[in-house]
Order: sequence, then structure tokens, then C-alpha cells
Amino acid sequence: MPAAAIPIIAAGIGAGGSLASGLIGRSAASSAADKQVAAAQQAQKTISDLLNQYNPPIGQAAQTAANLSTQAGADAVQQIRDTLAQNRQDVLAGLPQANQLLAPYVGLGSQSAQTLASLMAPGGDLNRTFNYQDIQQLDPGYQFRMDQASKALQASAAARGGALGGGTLAALSNLNQNMASQEAQNAFTRLTQSQQDRFNRLNALVGTGYQASNVTGQNILGANQFLANQGLSGAQNIGQWMIQPAQYAGTALAGGAEQQANNAMAAGRSIAELMTGAGNAAASGIMGGAQSMAGALAGVTNSAGGLLNYYQNQNMLNQLQNIFNNPAVTPPFLGPDGYVIGTPR
Repeated sequence: MPAAAIPIIAAGIGAGGSLASGLIGRSAASSAADKQVAAAQQAQKTISDLLNQYNPPIGQAAQTAANLSTQAGADAVQQIRDTLAQNRQDVLAGLPQANQLLAPYVGLGSQSAQTLASLMAPGGDLNRTFNYQDIQQLDPGYQFRMDQASKALQASAAARGGALGGGTLAALSNLNQNMASQEAQNAFTRLTQSQQDRFNRLNALVGTGYQASNVTGQNILGANQFLANQGLSGAQNIGQWMIQPAQYAGTALAGGAEQQANNAMAAGRSIAELMTGAGNAAASGIMGGAQSMAGALAGVTNSAGGLLNYYQNQNMLNQLQNIFNNPAVTPPFLGPDGYVIGTPR
């Protein structure tokens, strides 16, 4: 092999080696970047699949909890309403039964009040003037005692041999007056006692009827008040059972939505980080490949430059050899510009 060919081959080998090294480096960088991008894409798909797998059940669970709470509230409200209706029915059914037991006393009091009012009216039996007929009616033995007293007085006068004279008549008159006054007082006392007794009895019956009527009224008022209080309490309970389940349902739905949103945001951040990493990896692969190729081209350039220098130096040596081999030429020497004096430029 000629000695001149060795530098050419060396330069070619150096250039080819640099170029091959650059191509291999670029391929390796590109392959690594592609694998990292593929891994990032697979991780992104995995995150999306997990998000799609777990987020819908969270929403369904929140909706189920909200539905159960709403249904429980509706059931409780219906139960309260049924209880109120049943209590109202029981109270309204028991009220007539209780008052029916008091009805005879109320009726007796009403009748007694009417009777008492009639007897106490002007001219009534409990509001009239005492008269002689009352003495005879209230003391049937009055006349018998008067007759017996008169006979006794007359017999006493006859026994003494006296006729029915003025003294006897005066005595009989005084006896009749005294007995009439005494018996009238007794009859009046018996009349007033009888009237007072009748009044007291009738008044007691009126009082019994009044008490029964009062209890009847209290039963009616108490039943209505009881139903009103129960209705108010039931309405408050119904309101609470309507508000609380609605609040719980809203909390459940809001919590589910918040959890889904947090999951989505976390997945989005992870995917964004993966995409950023993949982009950086791709960019790094491109930059690495470019740097490898740049290095390879620099190696090729250096090899080519070395080969060019070799050719220039060889050419110069050939020219000098021609000068020294020609005896007609004065020995050359180098001028200030670096060229051999006497040689063509």
C-alpha cells in the first residue's frame, strides 16, 4: 500500500467513526425519549381508567345516600301524619263517650234549674205569701186541737155551774187567738223549712248539672287544645323531618361532588406532570440526538480538515523537490509572505 494512502484511509475511518457514533447516539437518545413518552402515555391512560372506575361509584353512593335520607324523611313525615290522624280520631271518638256519661247529670241539672226557676218565679210555690190555707194544709190537726180546746173550756165552765156567758166567750176567744197565732207561726216555720229544703235539693241538682256541664265543656276545650298542641308539635316535627333529610342529602351530594372534583383535579395534575415529563423527555431526546449529530459532524469536519492539510503539505513538498532538482534555479529561500522565492504563485 502506498504511504500516501494511509492518511486518507485514517481520515476516512475517523470521519466514518464519528458519523456512525453520532447516528448511534441520536438513535439511542430518540429511543429513550420514545420509551419515556410511551410510559407517560400508559400512565396517563391508567390514571384516566382509575378515575373513570372510582368516580362514578362515588357519585352513585352520594346519590344513594341522598335518596335514602329523603325517603327516610318522607316515611317519618307520613308516620307523624298517620299518628296525628289516629290520635285525632281517638280523641274525637272518646270525647262523645266521656260527655255521654255526663249527659244525665247535665240533663238533671237543666231540668232542676227549670223547675227551680218556675218555683222561684213571682207567685211560684217557693216565692208566695203565707196564708190561712197553708195552716190547714200544713197542720191538719190544727182544727181538731181548736175544737178540743173549746170543748174543754166549755166543759170546765159547765162544771162550775156557769152558763156560756161573757167570760167564757172571752176565754174561748183568747184561746182561739192564742192557738191560731201559735199554730200559724208553726205552720209558717214548717212552710219556710219545706221551701228551703226544696230549694236546697233543687239547687244541689242544679249544681251537679253545672259541674257536669263544666266538665263537659272542659272535655271539649281540652280535646281541642290537645289536638291543637299535637298538630303544632306534629307540624314542627314534620318540618324538622323535611329539613334535616334535605340537608343531609345536600351534604352527601356536595361531598360526593367534591370528592369527584378532587379526584379529577389530582388526576389532572398527575397527567399534566406526566405530559410535561414526556415532553421534556422528547425534547431531551431531540437535543441529545442533535448534539450527537453535531459531534459527529464536527468529527467528520476535523477528519476532512486533516486530510486537506495533508494534501497541501504534500503539494508543497513536491514543489520544493522540483526546485531542488533543477540546477538552473538559484537555491530558494522563503520570503516574508511564507512562499519560496522564485516559485510561481
